[in-house]
Amino acid sequence: MGNPLGGARWDRWRSLFRHELRGPFSIHAYRGFGGSNFLFLSGRVMRDPFLRKAEKDSTWTNLGNTIKRFNSHEINRAQLRVSFANETFEVTTNTEGYFKIDAHLSTPLPPPPDHPPFWQYAQVALLRVRDQEVYLQQEAEVLIPGEKSGFGIISDIDDTILKTYVTSWLKWRMIYLTIVKNAFSRQAFTSVADFFQALRRGPEGDGYNPFFYVSNSPQSL
Repeated sequence: MGNPLGGARWDRWRSLFRHELRGPFSIHAYRGFGGSNFLFLSGRVMRDPFLRKAEKDSTWTNLGNTIKRFNSHEINRAQLRVSFANETFEVTTNTEGYFKIDAHLSTPLPPPPDHPPFWQYAQVALLRVRDQEVYLQQEAEVLIPGEKSGFGIISDIDDTILKTYVTSWLKWRMIYLTIVKNAFSRQAFTSVADFFQALRRGPEGDGYNPFFYVSNSPQSL
């Protein structure tokens, strides 16, 4: 997902100016997943938007944070090094600041434990932004399901977990919730957490089936 206010063309024009190449920078490493010989991990490099959020944030604070998210400054052609298990990957961000690893591992991972947590960790290091040498590191979580995982669950978020009101008249209610609410003040559907926990446990009640969440909303959200 790109910058919804300008799109890829605006990003290319803006990249002609060096304003967005001044730090500080930030790495947004998203949660990845994999298996014994496979890794999928993605993320984004941006100028640090200095988002400050808390449970008691006011409407104005949430509005300001929303504006910062949409007015993002992506860093293209940034060079990163990702280390996971005994493997190292060199990646470069695309025109919208994204990087992705979708690769097989040359050395299989040891068997995961038969009980949670199943998260392992990759180290993501930002090494260079154009002609600037920088060093910034972030840890990324990678889910490696255990042997008791019988199936995976793929779920949407909007109007599946969160009350988003996508079908509301002119979408005003959806816009309001998106702009002035935050992760603490958004409402989930009743009992959806209990239902998802039951899916996670499986029919025998002792499994740990992984969840994968998808959304058509802009990545900035």
